[in-house]
Amino acid sequence: MRKQLIALVLASSSTALFADVNLYGRVAAGVENDQFQNTTIPGAGSVQDFGSYFGIRGSDQVYGETSAIWQVEQYLDIAAGQAYYNTTGGGTMVPNPAGGGNNGHVTSEVNTLASSESYLGLNGAWGRFRLGNLSNYMRSSMGAIDTFNYNNGVNGLGLWSRSSRLLPTSVRYDSSNWGGFSFAGEYSFQSNGTIGVSGVGGSNNFGGGLNGNYSAGVTSAGVAWAHNNYSVKLGTMITTQVGAYSTGTSGIAEPAGSQAAYQNAYINRLEVGYEDPDGMILGAGLQISNGQGWYSWANSGGSFNNYITNPGYNVQGLNSSQYQTQELSASFGWHLGPWTPKLGYVYGNNMMYGGDMWSITTGSASQIADSGYQQFVAELDWNITPKTIVFINAGQVWYGSTLQNVSYCGTSCSTAGTTVNGNNQAFANQSSSAIGFTHTF
Repeated sequence: MRKQLIALVLASSSTALFADVNLYGRVAAGVENDQFQNTTIPGAGSVQDFGSYFGIRGSDQVYGETSAIWQVEQYLDIAAGQAYYNTTGGGTMVPNPAGGGNNGHVTSEVNTLASSESYLGLNGAWGRFRLGNLSNYMRSSMGAIDTFNYNNGVNGLGLWSRSSRLLPTSVRYDSSNWGGFSFAGEYSFQSNGTIGVSGVGGSNNFGGGLNGNYSAGVTSAGVAWAHNNYSVKLGTMITTQVGAYSTGTSGIAEPAGSQAAYQNAYINRLEVGYEDPDGMILGAGLQISNGQGWYSWANSGGSFNNYITNPGYNVQGLNSSQYQTQELSASFGWHLGPWTPKLGYVYGNNMMYGGDMWSITTGSASQIADSGYQQFVAELDWNITPKTIVFINAGQVWYGSTLQNVSYCGTSCSTAGTTVNGNNQAFANQSSSAIGFTHTF
């Protein structure tokens, strides 16, 4: 009896000691097949991770309703057995830890920690304030449209979700909810803060595919209204002072009188959503960007976007302006007991350049012919337990007005317009299908 009482006391003490600490996460994997139409790229099957992670978080009461909060979260690739990852399911693209040349692996292939959203801050009735490696507004607070399970394939709306990002070295404030309205603002100090000195580049985990030099930060903000099953959200991300210097050496201040080609790049997303937990799911959205194009634009080296051009791009005479895009998306689903069928569609208008916000919105800026895309995704989820889902999905993306592969590599690509390969990848029509499992804990 005495031993039982001691065990009970120890168990109670342990529970009290760790009551503010929670372990959580998600493991997801599946078998996927990818095919590339009208290209020399061979199709392939693989076992892939579909967005696994785990984390620990906790809180400690400071005064009244205000508490200190913390979280350490880590990406996982359970299919390959490694604790680092390049992309995650749900369309979230994370900064490549080693730049574009190491296929998403840490340079030394040493496991990392806190690669996903990790922070320390305060939370209270006045809102939430945090410092750390934080999500931008699109990643943390939006997602009514891209609800699919995927990784690098087109069985999810990854092109649409390219604006969902993690921003290292960030400070962020989230407001309380006032009658359904809320807002958030964030600034990431991804720079050395000195004009004319190269800051963060593509060779470290802050790079994110930047072209040229980079000497300023990234701002993200958003506002939302939600009532019952309805929601309207507007998010933005502004990458300031991006471009290529006209003179100067990387890491060295430019000589007096020299000129730097600075511009800001932005991406704005509007989403309207409706979800009945026992019925219909609807989502619709508009996304407009300046300086952030589709994944793998011609000669981009496979980076997920391009901020400002340089003479090396020189696409149809475009060598001094940022790419501008417009995208429309819609999704539909229905909860039918344990089953949830879902459909998604995105239309990306031709890329444009040389316009202002109005000309981009109206489509009157100079367009690059056949550079748009269309994508369709279908998925069926089956909740075999409250926390475990079996899913099967398929998707297809087409580029160009004729739904054919498009290549803009010009004379540098001997098979321009017909064949796309790993060295001259531009727009490759692709289909993906997968079957897999997810479990949350």
